[in-house]
Amino acid sequence: MTPPTATMLGFPILLSGVRKIFNTHAGNSVVAIDDVSLEIEAGSFVVLVGPSGCGKSTLLNCVAGLDRVDAGRVTVNGQPVTDKVTPGISYLFQQDTLFPWYTVEKNIALGLRYAGLMDDAESQKRIDHLLEVVDLKGVRKAYPSELSGGMRRRVALCAALVMQPRVLLMDEPFSALDTFTKASIQQYLLKLWDELRPTVLFVTHDLEEAVTLADRVIVFSRRPAVIKDDLKVELPRPRNVYAVKDSPVFLSDYQRTWRALRDEFESEMPRP
Repeated sequence: MTPPTATMLGFPILLSGVRKIFNTHAGNSVVAIDDVSLEIEAGSFVVLVGPSGCGKSTLLNCVAGLDRVDAGRVTVNGQPVTDKVTPGISYLFQQDTLFPWYTVEKNIALGLRYAGLMDDAESQKRIDHLLEVVDLKGVRKAYPSELSGGMRRRVALCAALVMQPRVLLMDEPFSALDTFTKASIQQYLLKLWDELRPTVLFVTHDLEEAVTLADRVIVFSRRPAVIKDDLKVELPRPRNVYAVKDSPVFLSDYQRTWRALRDEFESEMPRP
């Protein structure tokens, strides 16, 4: 099936001197992100890695307009991000956000319904195409409770992409999946990204996942987060997520990423 007409290339994202501070209930101030500057090209796939709690998810929220920065500037397509949800963005969270009383098809269509596009023939083509790509056509009338965890993640991915966003934010979306299910949904993601080419910001703790998916891997330090390294992944595209693991290039890229992070993890480990 030929995919429906997609939007133009994703939006560029620019972060300049971004700083984010949280105030605790005890009255203390915690600096989550400190002086982060990052330029992300339109249509690129960028993965953020770093120790737990270092501010990766906070950075996504600042791009989405869900959090305001305390210093610096965030722009999407040249427009400053304010305290309102940034237009043209879809956000795929780690938690399951499907409505249990809606079928697979209706969950995917929610964004179109809110935008008043459900009567558009093009919208139905989008839904049909997404269901075909992620191999869910046979369960389009099923409810989330009737699906496996991997199938629910595929539905959530379709729901995020049905609006053909210019920016796709993904916060550890596949962390709860087993290795083989994760690999299959990564392949679905790469196929759909190659068709639509939104700009992707993807958070993960899985270095194999980072190298498998990314054009660039941004390595953050412990909190307060600063950028330790910005690594270009040399693996060619398109990628087969099952085959790349055997590539010497994959091993080299993985080792470079691990070396950039090793000091951060070693500093937190108890001494033998």
